[in-house]
Amino acid sequence: MRHRPQSIGEEIANSISHGIGTLAAAAVAPVLIITALQRGGAASVVGASLFATTLLLLYLASTL
Repeated sequence: MRHRPQSIGEEIANSISHGIGTLAAAAVAPVLIITALQRGGAASVVGASLFATTLLLLYLASTL
């Protein structure tokens, strides 16, 4: 499969959609961590925090 360069419009659309993903991840992260606090132990909180952090970093890096 050959690599096809993306147009500037596609790059902008990708950045916008990944920026929206970053905002959504930032909005949902506290809910995820609070739920882990209420329903689970320390391992659940650590797992939820790691997941939320890596999700934010993934979308943020992809946005730039």
